Amino acid sequence: MSTVSELVSVAFLAVAVGLMGILVHRRRKHLKMVVRVLDPQHDAKMVAFLDHLVQSGQVTTAAHA
Repeated sequence: MSTVSELVSVAFLAVAVGLMGILVHRRRKHLKMVVRVLDPQHDAKMVAFLDHLVQSGQVTTAAHA
């Protein structure tokens, strides 16, 4: 009977460790996304792209609307 309880304990431990791993992975993924958005090089590319859209007339700014 003790082996059954040990197996159940090990199973619960494995599930708990697995869930913690999933939570850590999700938080790391979110943090990477936030850091990527705040990257100055990424921001410069986004501003250049938006400027190109405005200059080509595909998008108008609120000041020109």
